[in-house]
Amino acid sequence: MSGTIRVGRARPPADVPEYRLGEDVSDAKFGDGTVIGVEPGGIVVIRFSRDGTERKLLSQYAHLTRR
Repeated sequence: MSGTIRVGRARPPADVPEYRLGEDVSDAKFGDGTVIGVEPGGIVVIRFSRDGTERKLLSQYAHLTRR
């Protein structure tokens, strides 16, 4: 078998929404929150104000709206 293995930073697909630290968002299930982290692969970390929980969501599947 011969092939090329590429190692490097993965880029999310072009249709994955991008979020910035400190951005205010809202989710139908969890309520209002603030982006506290952005990770490779389209993962966004949000602290929700309703209960103070921090959740990691895949931005391409989470139905977040910007406030």
